[in-house]
Amino acid sequence: MKKFPKKISVLGRSYKVKFLPFEKLTIIAGEESFACVDYSNHVIFIAENLSEYEKMISLFHEMAHICQITVGLNQVISPDLQEIICESMANSFADLVRSLNGKRN
Repeated sequence: MKKFPKKISVLGRSYKVKFLPFEKLTIIAGEESFACVDYSNHVIFIAENLSEYEKMISLFHEMAHICQITVGLNQVISPDLQEIICESMANSFADLVRSLNGKRN
């Protein structure tokens, strides 16, 4: 992914994508984190000091969280399982992007 979108749609909801220094992101997230979502204001925050690949994985990870919350899965599965699902989905999406760009793992 060469250029990140400034805005994306996830299940019909529009989210802005913003990059911040890690320190500011940690304050917003309330803990050390490479990315987080502000659901009230529809913003995905990603640490700006990550590699392009790490930014892509973080974006996909947060999109997976948005999907879970939008359909209510966060109400029925544990936080640990939510993280496993989001990380698995993010890496699967990244593999797809790499395949579409002609790169092999």
